[in-house]
Amino acid sequence: MANKVNDFNVSIKPEEVMYTSINTSKDGYNSARMVMKAGDKAYMSVSYEWEGGGIPDFVLEMMAFMKGSGMETSGVWTGKEKDYEEFSKIK
Repeated sequence: MANKVNDFNVSIKPEEVMYTSINTSKDGYNSARMVMKAGDKAYMSVSYEWEGGGIPDFVLEMMAFMKGSGMETSGVWTGKEKDYEEFSKIK
């Protein structure tokens, strides 16, 4: 019997997001990343990398999510500085 592959969805709550980053380069390598605090000393990082001038749907949706959450630029989210500092120490 063949296994059916199911979609895998991740739900992200704005209040859990600590950091977002969207980077593009002249050589065509691009990346987007979002880091969330999932619990006490538990974190989740989602990243997307691509080449070329287009912007993938995931990144467009991430940009809309950021804008809707009041964070229109990359970086540590307001009020999440301490959480991000804690996360940075474990890397």
